[in-house]
Amino acid sequence: MKPLLLVGGLALVTLASPASAQTVTKILDNGPDAEKKVLVVIGDGYSAADMADYQQYVQDTVIDGVFTHDDFFRANHTAFNVYRVDVNSAQSGVSLRRYSSGCGTSPDNDDVLNTTCNATSSPACYTHDTAFDYVYTGCWGRCWMEGSANTASAIKTLLDQLVPKRDLEVRVLNVLTGEGGGCGGGGTLAVTSGTSWQVLGHEMGHMVANLFDEYTASAYSSTTYPGSVDTKNCSTDLASPVWADLITIPTPSTFDSATMDVDDTVGMFQGCGTYGVGVYRPTSNDRMRGNSNQFCPVCSRVLSQTLAGFTDSLADYAFYANYPGATCQPVGGAALTYTTGANISNNTAATASVLCPTRRIQDANGAFTNHLMGQAFVVDQSPTEDVCCQLFARTPAGDLATGANVCSTGSSSGYQQLLLDFPKVRMPYTFAHFALKCTLPAVSSGKASSVLTYRIGEQTY
Repeated sequence: MKPLLLVGGLALVTLASPASAQTVTKILDNGPDAEKKVLVVIGDGYSAADMADYQQYVQDTVIDGVFTHDDFFRANHTAFNVYRVDVNSAQSGVSLRRYSSGCGTSPDNDDVLNTTCNATSSPACYTHDTAFDYVYTGCWGRCWMEGSANTASAIKTLLDQLVPKRDLEVRVLNVLTGEGGGCGGGGTLAVTSGTSWQVLGHEMGHMVANLFDEYTASAYSSTTYPGSVDTKNCSTDLASPVWADLITIPTPSTFDSATMDVDDTVGMFQGCGTYGVGVYRPTSNDRMRGNSNQFCPVCSRVLSQTLAGFTDSLADYAFYANYPGATCQPVGGAALTYTTGANISNNTAATASVLCPTRRIQDANGAFTNHLMGQAFVVDQSPTEDVCCQLFARTPAGDLATGANVCSTGSSSGYQQLLLDFPKVRMPYTFAHFALKCTLPAVSSGKASSVLTYRIGEQTY
């Protein structure tokens, strides 16, 4: 399977601070900031020579990661506008501090600082001159990383200038040892440059909706939850938890792989909020427990309630329609086949491209749609190549805006649905046109790949 790539023209807004080399780029645009949750990504410990690595990390982990592969955030990406802020540090890599004991529990007032380590020891310790003076500790009980006295005020001062309207902050630390870790809540989170998109998705659960951790910390595996809780995704109320309406299995619950989905079957599974006894989570293992699975129905509902009013629905689209694949035209004179089912198929011995047009709609006030999204229903019967499709807009002068190049997964005689709604193409020029282009692999063992139908939605902001 080819990776889902963002190509051409995604950096839609670029501003520069006149007093410094910092820049801000809008990398996800779903409309006016006043109508969206504005998320800002900012880095620390990235020198000028590291900046390309930072930008790629943000692309891979935030855009191509969480907002593409997490089911909830992909479905609700229209609630967000995302800005990336580039800040040069004098030295590469944030400072490292180590503790010799106490890191496995919280609170952290019993932690013992390791005063004997240095830059050449293992584990290393050193102090670097970075933009925001972040320090990585690797301590679970200290949230893996911590700011210095001026960290919060320095970030606030810069972001007040560059992105004054913001709701959420993701801080990315360049940790030279490659160690991972993330910590979030209350609208802010921090992760290291060694952190996967799955972990970032988990931390965004904390940041966006203050969801609880559902895992049990090793130090508290036999410890009863202190007090009581019955909110969001943790509950000590076994008889009538806040998610009682979603429960489908007996409680307390034990996971059965033969009859249950690990992140979708809702019950009462013991262990939540880092404690192992007397407190329950909704599913066996969702993103708030083990990172790698999707958000459970309970967490998704809490997140949805938080984002209510910020996401787009089909009712927000000025135009939404299906087109038959036979509407597409081959590029370069390829002799493709139009079927009686109104599909277009590639029965030739070479890969072929097709262009699939759509109308651009003008409303009663004379405004043209300027956002484009869609889906393509394709058949991929090639064992070696994928069917790939991409939305684009172009003006007569050649200005171009493109969406992600989305590809099929494996070969099959059944159709696959390619979701082309992220990122949405934005084209403000009224004399531009919208279209879809797809590549179809060569015929394989007499089996042809096809575009069956495609769906186009348009909005006006």
